Amino acid sequence: VIVRPFVTGVRLAGDSDIVMRDGEQRAISARAVDRRGYVIPGHVAKWRTTDSAIVSVDSMGVSTAVRPGRVILEATIDAVRAQSVVTVIPTAFAVRVVSGDQQRAPARGMLPLPVVVRVVSRHGLPIPRTTVLFRPESGEGSTDPDTATTDAEGRAKTVWRLGPIPGSARLLVLTEGVDSAVAVTAERLG
Repeated sequence: VIVRPFVTGVRLAGDSDIVMRDGEQRAISARAVDRRGYVIPGHVAKWRTTDSAIVSVDSMGVSTAVRPGRVILEATIDAVRAQSVVTVIPTAFAVRVVSGDQQRAPARGMLPLPVVVRVVSRHGLPIPRTTVLFRPESGEGSTDPDTATTDAEGRAKTVWRLGPIPGSARLLVLTEGVDSAVAVTAERLG
């Protein structure tokens, strides 16, 4: 007598909502289970997403977060379906200078206007609650604050005091998730 288990359920990657960052790729597992919850090996799921413009999924369950939003990801094995909500959250992609670039002030002086930057996703959406670091190049000068958190519009600002040597100065602006710094320039007058 050969007893073969049959699929009564599908278990998706932890059976809870999935959160992915914009641009992230992740393999999501789908396992066939019998009525006692034991995994039945050898079954391959067929995948579907309710909106491939937000999350695309290939035949192996590798999901790609295309843009922010929410979708339902569905896996089917032997006509048994399981679904999970996938939420794609925007992540920092770039820092843009809003204002305060190319100012002039006396050496050791404070620039007349604050430096304001905006952190955005790859789709141009503002990224709130992100840490931004303001670092004068070569350690000349100071900023207040030197670390800021972006507001609801993705903006952060600082006041820049220039170093003692006349000439061109650069302020480097860095944030988590963005692998290159943005430079703000100023002229130190003698």
